[in-house]
Amino acid sequence: MIRTIFILVLVLTFSQGIIFLNDDPAATLICNGCQFVVNIVETRLKAIELVTRNDLTTFADKACARIPDLEVFKTLCTQVKDDLIDIAVQLIEAFERQINGNVTCKNLRLCA
Repeated sequence: MIRTIFILVLVLTFSQGIIFLNDDPAATLICNGCQFVVNIVETRLKAIELVTRNDLTTFADKACARIPDLEVFKTLCTQVKDDLIDIAVQLIEAFERQINGNVTCKNLRLCA
């Protein structure tokens, strides 16, 4: 965790364009650090997706169990539950697709 914070601080320190990138070992270190941080974020997002799916399913199942025992309510609740979970997961997946270590770090001008 401390290593991650150190790398993140290093990346943020140099993200203002202080170092112009070339074949300099320091520039390579910064680029690699940026890609490392982006990979960690991507891994965390995948974990969040799994937790979100499980938590939303559990929450929705409990909420649906409390509605009146009429078929129309049960069907509606199940549909809303499935749609809600799908939308949440799709949002996370869309964000995951936008994260790419090479592109992100180039856009931050930390990699050539």
